[in-house]
Amino acid sequence: SAQEVDMVFCKSIIINGLGERASFLEESFFPTEEVFPSNKPYYRIDSTKFLEERMFNFNHIVNASSVLTKSATLRLVIPEITDFKLCGDWMLWVLILSNGKGCYLNESLNYFRVHDQTVRASQSSTMETFYENARIAQYVFKQRPTKALRNNISEYLIFAYFNRYSKAQRKGSFLTMLNLISVYGLMAVIYTLSHKLKHD
Repeated sequence: SAQEVDMVFCKSIIINGLGERASFLEESFFPTEEVFPSNKPYYRIDSTKFLEERMFNFNHIVNASSVLTKSATLRLVIPEITDFKLCGDWMLWVLILSNGKGCYLNESLNYFRVHDQTVRASQSSTMETFYENARIAQYVFKQRPTKALRNNISEYLIFAYFNRYSKAQRKGSFLTMLNLISVYGLMAVIYTLSHKLKHD
């Protein structure tokens, strides 16, 4: 029952500014079938698995309107996201699921409107987004610092830094990147340095 979980969310259908079915990142709804196959009406979420396999590198809960949670839960976690400018909702879901239970309702009860002026569309290519994503990933890692997760996160961050952002966007940020990646060990730093040599 809803009393037993801290957060319930549903499928968000992507629409455009005219209210027509559309796509975002080539998908027509989120979470995708890959994350939650449609053969079950709902999923009780294994929070640890969901965070470690899915939420450290992408916010699969694209719309706050698709989420129901308790006001008491929000009061506890909102103070921790006040300095996030772009990924606060993503961090909010991670915090709630890290400290409680979640359930996914496999129904299309929500629409997510995308257009050129959305914050997500205009800011997704900025380094600020990368830094906030890195903070989210680090939080997930700190909860359960396994070797596998360390490798997955460091590989993802190194790939994202060098492949999603232009040299001009990355200018002046490499020492910050090294500092971010050092949390994941010496090998992550070495891989980052070797990637810099390849990309410069």
